[in-house]
Amino acid sequence: MVPIRFRPNPSTGGEVHGPPDADDAVLLLAHGSRCFESLAQVRAIAAAVARREPERRVTTGFLQLSPPEATDAVASLVEAGCKTITVVPLLLLRATHSRVDVPGIVEAAQVRHPFVEFSLTKGLGVSNTLQDLAARRIADAGGKGRPLVIVSQGSSNELALGDVIDASVEVGALTGAPSVVNAFARAADPSVVDVAASFSAGDDIVVFYWVLCHGKLVEDARAVFADCPAQITDAGIFGPAPAIIELICHRIDS
Repeated sequence: MVPIRFRPNPSTGGEVHGPPDADDAVLLLAHGSRCFESLAQVRAIAAAVARREPERRVTTGFLQLSPPEATDAVASLVEAGCKTITVVPLLLLRATHSRVDVPGIVEAAQVRHPFVEFSLTKGLGVSNTLQDLAARRIADAGGKGRPLVIVSQGSSNELALGDVIDASVEVGALTGAPSVVNAFARAADPSVVDVAASFSAGDDIVVFYWVLCHGKLVEDARAVFADCPAQITDAGIFGPAPAIIELICHRIDS
């Protein structure tokens, strides 16, 4: 396993795709990370969305850890002359970022830029697209019919936890898993450490990471499972898959 590389101020590029004179823009608002691989995946998503939305300017902004911050990304689009900005949260759980932070950012942007029309789409979850893609990732890893662990961020919000737990049950049904266990990186039980410790030699487990892009959560959890005596098959993450691009474009169009 190749470790991810971190640095204090990673260059995300903040690239703007699409025609420079376009009135309409799309801001893909991601969490942010110091992980090179995560930021490269966000850039790949933005580039793919731009290919599907050639009449719009498409760029990225981040909630934390990575430049450009959301407010700076908005200001750049406004300065470029965009008249409408559609904000798409690249978030999988209906936790605090999704329910509070992102709407607050959009409301503040509307006050700051009263002559620009802002719209906010739903995030990427909850969606059958995610469940189907997770099932395909697991099947591609040879994980059909095997016990399944779904690792996710976790949250103190019961709605967010319920979303990922319900989705995990559906993924288990799609893959024929005899059992499905949720493991949370933070703020909820059972933890990744506790779930990994519950397995023993002879157990044959498939792990899927309910995250959009690679990052510290995945790296830390993989280190935990590497020390687990069970046989672990890593089914990966969602990543910049065509199904994800399709879902984002559906959010934009709706």
